[in-house]
Amino acid sequence: MAGHKMIHVPTFSADPQAADSGSELTHWLRSLENQFKAQETVPTAETKLAVLQTKVDHHVYRSIERCTTYDAAVAELKRIYMKKGSVVYTRYLLSSRRQQPTESIDHFAQELRQLLADSTQEVRTHKQVQDDLVRDAFVSGIGSPALKLRLLETADLTFAEALRVAHVYTEAREQSTAYDHTRVVAGTSQLARPERATAEDTGADSTTLAEPLAAPEVDSDSGLAAATAARPRPVRNATCYFCGNRQHPRSACPAQEAICHLCLTKGHFAKVCRKTARGA
Repeated sequence: MAGHKMIHVPTFSADPQAADSGSELTHWLRSLENQFKAQETVPTAETKLAVLQTKVDHHVYRSIERCTTYDAAVAELKRIYMKKGSVVYTRYLLSSRRQQPTESIDHFAQELRQLLADSTQEVRTHKQVQDDLVRDAFVSGIGSPALKLRLLETADLTFAEALRVAHVYTEAREQSTAYDHTRVVAGTSQLARPERATAEDTGADSTTLAEPLAAPEVDSDSGLAAATAARPRPVRNATCYFCGNRQHPRSACPAQEAICHLCLTKGHFAKVCRKTARGA
């Protein structure tokens, strides 16, 4: 019995985050297919799946262990390792690619062919080519780095889609700025609105507070009202005109229950009696 022609296929263990993971997978799959073709009998789908599973390391195997067919396993590997990049960025690489000082002419030409293949998914009409040129110039000329990043995240970006994304981004940014400004203004207004104290709370003179003073209480025995007997004169210092001490809340005034022995009025001390001060 003639022996099978064996082609060495290395174990596939590429890092999916590596820049060349797609080309590494392509080369490995081609080597695997060449091994199948070199056999005298065409292997079954089950056999091909079994061979593929033995030719990957345990990290790669975990990503395809649920695949039940050879084609499904290959499709899953391509999905993981052959990520479709931005066409706009690939075309930029093609237009800006320069031969390196130590690079041969053949290698430089091969790199250009590969970039062209990556940037061309289908046959383009004349109008589509024009749209592609406008799209490339639009993305390249965008001034916002954040918007440019968002545009480059789309693999199959058209000029119409780029324009739509730019409008949505600009409008959202303007609304966010207006929203933040409104919150700052509202917060500043709350901070700039102090509570106004009343004379009843502080017991201070009308020259110290913006609110008018409450009228002194009426003595039920004498029938004399302090408001009709005398109007308090303006006091320039911050003192309580009921007791003469430093300004304090009316509820804490020691003269609340005191009876003035000069005018017999309740609520203030004799030393600050306004009635006697006017010679009444």
